[in-house]
Amino acid sequence: MKKLLCLLLSLTLVGCTSSKGKSRERVQKKNSVVVLNEEGKKVIDSSSKQETVNVKADAFGNIKKIKVDVSLKKEDKSDLIKDQTILSKIKNKEGDEEFNLKNGTLLWQNHNEAIRYTGTSTKKLPVDVKLSYFLDGKQVSPNEIQGKSGQVKIRVDYKNNEERTMNGYKVYVPFTVLSMLSLSEDHFDHIKVKNGKVMDYENKHMVAGLISPGLSESLNDSDIPDFIEVSATAKDFQLDFSSHIVTSGLFKNIKMSPINKIEDLQNALNTLNDHSSQLVNNASKLVEGSGAFGEGLSQYTKGTRTINNAVKKLSEALSLMSSKSAELETGTTNFNKAVQVLKKSSSKETMSKILSLSNKEKELGEKLSEMKNGIASYKKLLDVIEKEDLSKTQEQLANGVYNDIQEKMKNVLNETSLTEDKKERVLSLLKSSLKESETLKQISDSYSHIYNACKDVKKVDMSSLTKLLDNMKNDVDELRKTLPNESSVKDLAGQVNALADGSEKIAKAMKAYKEGNQKIAKMSKKLSDGSDTLCKHLPQLEDGYQSLAKGMRQFAQGLTLFHEKGISQLASLSTGKKKEFIKKIKAIREADVYDNYSGKMDQQKSSVRFIIETDEIKKDES
Repeated sequence: MKKLLCLLLSLTLVGCTSSKGKSRERVQKKNSVVVLNEEGKKVIDSSSKQETVNVKADAFGNIKKIKVDVSLKKEDKSDLIKDQTILSKIKNKEGDEEFNLKNGTLLWQNHNEAIRYTGTSTKKLPVDVKLSYFLDGKQVSPNEIQGKSGQVKIRVDYKNNEERTMNGYKVYVPFTVLSMLSLSEDHFDHIKVKNGKVMDYENKHMVAGLISPGLSESLNDSDIPDFIEVSATAKDFQLDFSSHIVTSGLFKNIKMSPINKIEDLQNALNTLNDHSSQLVNNASKLVEGSGAFGEGLSQYTKGTRTINNAVKKLSEALSLMSSKSAELETGTTNFNKAVQVLKKSSSKETMSKILSLSNKEKELGEKLSEMKNGIASYKKLLDVIEKEDLSKTQEQLANGVYNDIQEKMKNVLNETSLTEDKKERVLSLLKSSLKESETLKQISDSYSHIYNACKDVKKVDMSSLTKLLDNMKNDVDELRKTLPNESSVKDLAGQVNALADGSEKIAKAMKAYKEGNQKIAKMSKKLSDGSDTLCKHLPQLEDGYQSLAKGMRQFAQGLTLFHEKGISQLASLSTGKKKEFIKKIKAIREADVYDNYSGKMDQQKSSVRFIIETDEIKKDES
């Protein structure tokens, strides 16, 4: 956590730099003393150098160890590169370039990559950081305060060791120090800070302060703070750590020529104050945006986990589908066989029989209609017979028979040679014999039987019989509707053939589906494994965001402090002091040239930052 905070603080003050080009995997080589020969080689001075001075100090701030990390910019078109240094115990951190150190001059092999090396130093730092501790109003040592409870105070003082004389003014190089102290919530509460801010993060109270050591002396203004003081109620006192980032260049980029007049200075200070205020506002928006990003990240991680669960279920479903596809293929094959049988049965002969059956149904309906009409006629005939007089009918029948026989006999007798008298006697005998004839009597009896039978038939309910025939005809008509006509039979045959062709295609497609489904099931397994891997790394993403959000909050609070304690106060200076103030500002700006610690070449561009970390104060558990 300490290294992360230090990195964020250093990035806040000086930004970050990176070399262009692909990163290389290097095998660190054990450094040994070598002799590099410049004869016949192209040698150039390193053009750019960056230094990070890492300082380990005890709880008072006394230096225990200084280690310097140096980065030389990548150089092209040379065999050897020169650098200047006061460091000792130099080691190549990443590459396999050989080097030679002689009289403070480093000669490096050039492999057309950035060179990163480290070394140690005992050179005095440009800024000293000292910590003091008080328990219940009494100054104590770290050993005396560890594990104690009561009212405590921690004071951080700074001493600028780089004094310069510029334009007749004694000023200090305008370093900026951003300090951070970590206080556990389990051991501190009721925290108050002078010249700083306290921020709560998880189970920590983070105290931050931005100081420019020596600036109050340079400007002869005691209102400019040069210390940080923390007061709190302690329980079992322990201090996790303190970190202090020291950088220069605060005044280097200020252009003085436009502000030689008092009015121009005031305008410039107002502009600077406005821009500083905007920077503070934008930093606050950045913090707010990080909160929104955090919410979005939370939704993203939640959604990713939901998707992961869905992918697993999808994979299981696809596996089940793959296992069942064989059964589906079998069912499709059987269906196709059945359809092919149906196709064979839908031949022309079968269709003709279906049409013949339809025609027979039509004939049956017509016959039933004829029967109905016959019954109606029969009923009318019975009505006529019932109205006739039987005796008259019998007499008429007998007379009719007699007259018919007599007429025929006359015709026969006329062809004979009998006399008229004899003819009359014959006809008379014929008439008397006919009256006594059993045949006519039998005819008359038969007619009586027929008449009586008609009366019996008349008693039958003809309307029920007619209604029954109507129902039978309606049933036949309905049956005939269900039978296809010639057009529909042809359509049915075509549809059966189309069904057979489609069924055969489905059977072939089902086989391809089975193979494709099996491939999809395998791919879904890979998708599920990838989703599991993604979810596995989500906690790292969430932890990284928490660290980033914390750094942004600290950055915003540091800018706010710098604006309120620095820029805002500069802009509010009285007019009577501005002329003198302008001259001192110019002197401070000219003194702001501290850009290296371990040495540099004459034309070399360089930058440096210091990271001072103090030991923790913790009760000895032994």
